[in-house]
Amino acid sequence: MTGEVDVNGITKVTAEDVSTGRSESLTLGLEHTLTPEQVEHMITDAETHSQEDEQLRNTLHTSYQLVIVTILHNFFLSKCFLDEVH
Repeated sequence: MTGEVDVNGITKVTAEDVSTGRSESLTLGLEHTLTPEQVEHMITDAETHSQEDEQLRNTLHTSYQLVIVTILHNFFLSKCFLDEVH
């Protein structure tokens, strides 16, 4: 894979499959970049929702822990049950 960025900010990427010799190229021009206003909006949006994001992250973490504890609990119960049967 090769890539280059010219002085105008245009990025050219080429990838070649060594085994087949087949290659594909992609050119990304300035239409694929964000304006300063878009970047500022994204930063402001991230800052505005950071508290909500943290709460969601904590909720998901707690949920994942509960799932793990439940799986382990069920595993050990089934193992104990099987040990008693044999």
